[in-house]
Amino acid sequence: MFEVTTVSSDIKSVLESYIRQGKDLLSQYEISIKGIKDVRSELTRNSLGELAGLIASVVVPGTRRKVRKYSRNIMRTQQKTQIVELRKALSSQFEPWFSSIMAFLFSISIKKATLKQSSDSESLKRKFNRIHGYVNPETKIRNTVLILEKVKNLSLIYNTDIPKKVGRKKPSQKIPYPPQEPYKILKELETKMRDCIQVKLGSLSKNWWKEKVPKDVKDRAESRKNKNEKQYPWHKEKSLPLVFYIDFTDYIKIILRRDNWKDKFQKVFKDKEIVSAKLRELEPIRNAIAHSRELNKTEFNKLKLYSEDLCSCIEKS
Repeated sequence: MFEVTTVSSDIKSVLESYIRQGKDLLSQYEISIKGIKDVRSELTRNSLGELAGLIASVVVPGTRRKVRKYSRNIMRTQQKTQIVELRKALSSQFEPWFSSIMAFLFSISIKKATLKQSSDSESLKRKFNRIHGYVNPETKIRNTVLILEKVKNLSLIYNTDIPKKVGRKKPSQKIPYPPQEPYKILKELETKMRDCIQVKLGSLSKNWWKEKVPKDVKDRAESRKNKNEKQYPWHKEKSLPLVFYIDFTDYIKIILRRDNWKDKFQKVFKDKEIVSAKLRELEPIRNAIAHSRELNKTEFNKLKLYSEDLCSCIEKS
């Protein structure tokens, strides 16, 4: 057994956010389907049929019934086409939602006695293996929500909080990625995060650094700059703007500040719990890269998936 301060409530809030998103997708889909089916009510169908029949009886006597039946068939075909298009739209919404869930599962494990240095994220991901076996997107979403409901009640832990084994070193293994790849991924992510903050807040005020950045973030950035502690090893300049001296913890505080989130960043990142959790998980990985420490496979996969997710949100905005 191991002792560790659990952050299950934090993890639970992220999972509950995914559950709400899934239920919202289903609710919107069901409302749209109901709207289409309402058009097929007996009164509407009869009215259209009678109208078509009346026209037919004027033009070609004796064809009233045939034309009425024909008009109903056209309506059914149109409604089937509408439902197919709705399912396509729902499927396109399902994929990024489900991918984000899988990415988050890379960062957590089920807390248990046998859990040591290595994470056990794969056991959580396996619970969702059957989802892609379903055909209809609404079935995929409904079953994903059901599994999430069960997972959120487990005792969960962030992989970064798993206690390390003391006094035992594993034999060195070949890293499962090109040596410079984490560095490149992190550079792209940090550049886009910094640019996003500058552009979004700059559109609100030319004096955004003083007006829109929390005081403790500004103080830390100024202290780092004064000590000449370069936060980004790929920058060779000796004098950089203060925004270059902030880290992932600072990103969270700037983005989630109430007015900043409402005015700009909600449209970019959609869900504050999810973006906060991802940046929180990336912080120790960023520190490892900055100090030239190798990442294990799980850390590298997390860096790649989360970075792609965050960069995609920024690019779409």
